[in-house]
Amino acid sequence: MRYMNKIHPFLTSLGLTEQQQKKIGTAFQQQIRDSRVRNIEFKFTYEEWINWWGVDILKKGRKSGQLVMARYKDQGCYEPTNCYKSTCNANVSLKHKGETHYWSPKAREAMSKTHKGRLVPWVEKPFMTPQGLFKSKAEAHRQLGLDMSYYMRTRPTQYYYVKDVT
Repeated sequence: MRYMNKIHPFLTSLGLTEQQQKKIGTAFQQQIRDSRVRNIEFKFTYEEWINWWGVDILKKGRKSGQLVMARYKDQGCYEPTNCYKSTCNANVSLKHKGETHYWSPKAREAMSKTHKGRLVPWVEKPFMTPQGLFKSKAEAHRQLGLDMSYYMRTRPTQYYYVKDVT
């Protein structure tokens, strides 16, 4: 079923236009896709999802201060009894307090294939400077003590990421 084309009476009662309702339907589909990528079961129907959000659906988003659907202890599936509304900031801060989200083995494998064995490809991207090739931009910064972002902007032919090192 294509949720982004579905007009919902509750959303209409909030004064949302058809275009805004389509965006909400798209957000529902995106949340399903995101949970699949993370290998987390998503047990909400569109109706349940709309009802769970209620009027807070207007505050939903990934930006600072907006609301996200969080899971208790960041475990289990997405279902009404295992989720709560949290600000994006609060949900991210939980990850830095030891309640870390761990990628499932399936998701890790998919990311590794996508990024050629590197879980976080931007961390280990080779970086060239006039002083030589470094393992990463951070490594060049540590060894040279220079602000690499500044030099990349002002001297792009001397400070740059190496696209392919063989």
